Amino acid sequence: MRRLSQKAWNNVLIFSMLILIVVLNWDKLFGEGELSVISVVPEGAVILNVEIDELNFERVGTGWRVVGPESKLRPNLTSKAIAEIIGKWERALLRLPLEQVEPTAFYPLDHVVTIWIAGQKNGLVYSIKTIAEQTYFVHESRYYLLDFPSLSQLMP
Repeated sequence: MRRLSQKAWNNVLIFSMLILIVVLNWDKLFGEGELSVISVVPEGAVILNVEIDELNFERVGTGWRVVGPESKLRPNLTSKAIAEIIGKWERALLRLPLEQVEPTAFYPLDHVVTIWIAGQKNGLVYSIKTIAEQTYFVHESRYYLLDFPSLSQLMP
């Protein structure tokens, strides 16, 4: 068996360190730079209140109630129906659009939704606009496409 020279051992150390650096930084080097799909509501968050346009869905114990103008209220908005809508908001997913959309195309907005989460001082505000049968969400000046579910399933 041959023995390695000092020069050879130096090369072994250098390459092993390079391999170690690549392995430890694999996600940063070869991973996706930005998440392509995000959740509307952070995972594990507790929703206290959802404001959809003029309707206000409030958590009352383990149930829900709706408050708003009489003209907007519907009799089929029972606590169970509201819980289903809120559940869909909790599971809703957004993705980054493949192509840029002109910001002026978003006005006037179709809907404005504010989701209040336990432990957060400010609500999550989403401006919603449907353009060419695609639903866009604007949140913190970033544009997203609604991936799941459809807008009609999220609205009362």
